[in-house]
Amino acid sequence: MPNHVIARELDDELMLYDAQRDSVHVLNRTARRIHELYKEGMSLDGMEQRLRKEFAVPPDQEIRTGIHACIDELLDKGLVEVR
Repeated sequence: MPNHVIARELDDELMLYDAQRDSVHVLNRTARRIHELYKEGMSLDGMEQRLRKEFAVPPDQEIRTGIHACIDELLDKGLVEVR
């Protein structure tokens, strides 16, 4: 996570404060988990498998697009670093 981003846990959610942009972002449970897995360096395939298991997502439900969109948004807002 960039040095200018401060994280605080809010029950299942995660609040990220971007000190450079003076903006606050609250991630829901799913976005929080994607954020954590991305920071751990997990691949998109690994994230999909982990999220399917943790959130009991049926195998026929498409989730990769949503995971990718969440990562793109985190990157666009400067809340994670490009790896």
